[in-house]
Amino acid sequence: MSNCTIIEYQYCDAGNYKVSSSIRLQGVFKEEEIDMIQSSLYDAEYFIPEKVGMPPLQSLLWSEFGGCTEDDHQWHSIIEIRSATINDFTTPLHSTTSDLLAAFLNMQS
Repeated sequence: MSNCTIIEYQYCDAGNYKVSSSIRLQGVFKEEEIDMIQSSLYDAEYFIPEKVGMPPLQSLLWSEFGGCTEDDHQWHSIIEIRSATINDFTTPLHSTTSDLLAAFLNMQS
């Protein structure tokens, strides 16, 4: 059993161009902690990664369009929260599950 968690998340601009990435966290979320994160999301779906210490993904699209466009915004969505597999250990360690949970809960205040 893995002692790390992967959060896969996505940015989709107003033109429906998408890019996704993931972060690896030390620790494992309890089911109720995942529920707490999901309930902290705006409209039960969106968050601003900078507010929780996660890297924003908009700039990954900018190389295609020569910079930001009128379709850009701040909102990202979580695709999946899951246990890390052996293949995920190439993803750099970002933080801990407890630190990220605290950041999502603080985002509500």
